[in-house]
Amino acid sequence: MRAFNTLGICVAACLLLGSRGGCGGEPENAYIMSQMHLVTSGEPEAAPAGFTCADVSAGSGSLGQGSPTDDFWMQEESNASGLAVEIGSLEQTLASRFYDRAFIAAHAVDRFVVTTQGGDQYAFVYWGGDSCEDCPPLPSKPMSSGDLPGGPFRCERSE
Repeated sequence: MRAFNTLGICVAACLLLGSRGGCGGEPENAYIMSQMHLVTSGEPEAAPAGFTCADVSAGSGSLGQGSPTDDFWMQEESNASGLAVEIGSLEQTLASRFYDRAFIAAHAVDRFVVTTQGGDQYAFVYWGGDSCEDCPPLPSKPMSSGDLPGGPFRCERSE
């Protein structure tokens, strides 16, 4: 009888904590955010920039920009396990990443720069969290014009 009471308490705790990733389940809220911007270009016009927030817990989806015939292209595809990212120039893949549930749970940050075959540089930052946030979590180094040339985002925050 005592074993059934203990089991009942454990099941109730799992049900209560389940939406927060308790008892080995996946967290209900799982997001991967990204910022990207053109760092250098031979053109004097404003640098293109973007922000995305992928709800990994919602299932699958995809986002793409450009094609393998363009100097810059990217593809993001999400599923319940995480977010796959591929960035390229013409027919060459410049960066390929997979951000999984462990990355999200750790509120991890990944920053990198790619250079296209045409010589343009694009800066990227990806981070995980349990809600959509405009800026990476502290103590991450802010991504701003003082951090990488041409940075359009203002994520300076006091610690």
